[in-house]
Amino acid sequence: MTLTFVIVIVLAPAWAYLVGTAVAAVRFAQHPLPTEAERPPVTVMKPLHGAEPGLYENLHSFARQDYPAVQLVLGVGNAKDSALSAARALIHDLSESDIALVIGVLVQGSNQKVANLENMLAAARHDILVFADSDMRVDRRYLAAVTAPLLDPGTGAVTCL
Repeated sequence: MTLTFVIVIVLAPAWAYLVGTAVAAVRFAQHPLPTEAERPPVTVMKPLHGAEPGLYENLHSFARQDYPAVQLVLGVGNAKDSALSAARALIHDLSESDIALVIGVLVQGSNQKVANLENMLAAARHDILVFADSDMRVDRRYLAAVTAPLLDPGTGAVTCL
């Protein structure tokens, strides 16, 4: 077995993956965003823990979407969490937005983030839930893009980077 043959065997799957990924990305980019009338109401769930850098701006990017009906649910595990100052500042600054703050103390299981999400779930008012980490910052078209595949009745869940 020659060195060239070994290199081809090792690199062929990587090249196939790269080509497949490029094709999928191009196909996704070609899908038009749904019209405003086609966009269902959405609840965005943002579990918080600690006052990380840029937290206010990250939360603000979700509260200011070009989307007709968005509820933002912010949740912390306890009343002393340092993320509360950014959450309360956002609620104050965007008082016209639909933002709920959940301070949960009920912990079930060993995963704090999942427990936080469980506590937040009761505050959600819409059937479509978008879960996003607190370190995400998005552009104004994010919710339109991430919910667009849900217009296909065969799609039950969407994930993205």
